[in-house]
Amino acid sequence: MVSESELLLLVESAPDAMMLVDDLGSIMYANSQSEVLFARTRADLIGLAVESLLPESFRRIHIAHRADYSLTGEVRFMGAGLDLFALRSDGSEFPVEVSLSPLESDSMKAVIVSVRDVSDRVALERRIHATEAAFRDAFDHAPTGIATGRLTDDGQWIVERTNRALCALLGYSEVELIGIDLTIFSHPDDVSADRTTSNKLLTLSDSKIGREQRYLRRNGTYGWVLVQSQTTTHGGITNFLSHVLDITDRIASEKDRQRLEIFEDRERIARDLHDVVIQRIFAAGLSLESLRGHISPASASDKIQAAVDQLDYAMRELRSTIFGLSSFETFIPVEQQIRDLVAAHHATLGFQPDVVLDEHIDSVPLVVIEQLLPTLNEALSNVARHAKATGVNITIDLTEHDLELTVTDNGQGIDPEVVRGHGLSNLEQRAARLGGAGHVSNLVDGGVQVSWQVPV
Repeated sequence: MVSESELLLLVESAPDAMMLVDDLGSIMYANSQSEVLFARTRADLIGLAVESLLPESFRRIHIAHRADYSLTGEVRFMGAGLDLFALRSDGSEFPVEVSLSPLESDSMKAVIVSVRDVSDRVALERRIHATEAAFRDAFDHAPTGIATGRLTDDGQWIVERTNRALCALLGYSEVELIGIDLTIFSHPDDVSADRTTSNKLLTLSDSKIGREQRYLRRNGTYGWVLVQSQTTTHGGITNFLSHVLDITDRIASEKDRQRLEIFEDRERIARDLHDVVIQRIFAAGLSLESLRGHISPASASDKIQAAVDQLDYAMRELRSTIFGLSSFETFIPVEQQIRDLVAAHHATLGFQPDVVLDEHIDSVPLVVIEQLLPTLNEALSNVARHAKATGVNITIDLTEHDLELTVTDNGQGIDPEVVRGHGLSNLEQRAARLGGAGHVSNLVDGGVQVSWQVPV
């Protein structure tokens, strides 16, 4: 059996504050650590009621607990599950852990009270709790969607927790998403990529992978997202943390930019065709037409006319191609095309014709423009070849249902049989294709008038 002196030696050498307390709650002995802990001398401590070392709010309940303990006498922690505080001599309070052990011998019956200052541990726990609370708040209020959960061996992404941003992105509440496999939201075309990503993450422990894919929203629409996932594996279980960023607007902008680049490239090609190729073909045709009056026999002249007709056909085809390449139905404004065409005849006519155009000319459909431009070109070519005119008036009017082209010169007039050889028949054919009519007539006071009318 341990003697009283040996017991006191053990109490004195303990690393914690330790006191011997009798049945009435009076302190019989206190070790040096008790002096340090409570900022009291040993003489001050001995004889004190142990309750005096507790804050006022704890004393009454402690007396009841002490009375209950005297009946059971079991070794236990005092105030299990409660936050206990002790009181220093200056009145300051600090958190403690208290354990009780009964002591009974022939010469003594007491309770060994062991008190440990847990201020550092409590402060650490508070910091941990504050950090966890800050993390939870950052997680819940993060601007990007976040999901955590388990990645199963068969590639299912089972959600265990989500934040508000992901719920808003998908259109579901957190309760609805918990336990759901995230791959059910993937676009059918992205399912294979999902499986590939899952296999990589399962194979490469503690790895991260990013991918762009489409997610199905609750409203039935798909949105583009950037998913960056990281996994950790513990005890054979693979957990994932995924950040889900909505990139729908970015993808749309990239597609718009790509379309714009295509349109700009097409417009550049169309501009080069119009400004360079067509003008060169047109100039070559005018040069050939200017030679017809100086060449005989008639067969040679007919061959030149056939070549001019082929060039005219080539220009029509090019114009159709230009319109097809353009991002707008009338990439080059109709008014500009008409004025460019008229200006190109200046050299062969020897003067600049007067042009009056309807203010709505740019609204004329492409199918009409494709016939109007070669008709005007041929009318001006006929003036240059036959009329010996010093002036030409060109008028294009739009009525509610029709477009009317009138080309009038002040020349010597023209033999209708000559005109019918090529000019009149071409005018009539082009008008007829659109359900209209065209004719050429000599004016009473001299000169020729070409009238061409088609529905719009």
